[in-house]
Amino acid sequence: DDQGRFIEMYASLDRGEEPPPCDFWYNTKFTGGEPRCERFTYKLIRNQDGKPLSAYGIGENVTQYKMEKERYDRSVSELFSSLPDTIGSFRLNLTKNVCGEGRSPFADILALQNSGTVDGFFEGVAARLSDITSLSVFRDTFSREKLIAAFLHGNSHLSFDYPRRVEKEDVRWATINVNVLQNPETGDLEAIVYGQDSDESIKNARITECITKE
Repeated sequence: DDQGRFIEMYASLDRGEEPPPCDFWYNTKFTGGEPRCERFTYKLIRNQDGKPLSAYGIGENVTQYKMEKERYDRSVSELFSSLPDTIGSFRLNLTKNVCGEGRSPFADILALQNSGTVDGFFEGVAARLSDITSLSVFRDTFSREKLIAAFLHGNSHLSFDYPRRVEKEDVRWATINVNVLQNPETGDLEAIVYGQDSDESIKNARITECITKE
């Protein structure tokens, strides 16, 4: 717990060891009920023989950072763990142009990450689109630059329905969802991307639309 780590931090200083930076949450009864996390960093001053003479430390309020990190981790975990009818999910680093952490029971879907880049990933998705109109709309929306711009303008979730080619030249409808988040630890913009087989729901919706227009 935090109390034990706090005691150990000062014990290490007493032993002449410089502890790594440590984060500690305060008991809220001492902070007016508000959560507060402090990061302590100590630097040992030694003589020419390497013997510790004194230690200097600073405390930094990292509450906002820690809470943002917890929200970020929770969001990523929830997006990966509660995706209905998912045919594949991936984690993208839009800032560094890195694609990885793919999850899918389908080898051809997992192959979308083979390039290791976000640009290559979206090119792979585009190659699976079965009509020119969908391809044009897709390219106008889904690229590193477009997703970063959308996030900076307040749009962190984008989705797109498209017909995709599958085995035996069949076409099935799918939906791609992109959720953009900023990693508070690195500052990078990242995205959780997942695709859903939406063939039945989209076809049913179109049938219903046609019936209501008659």
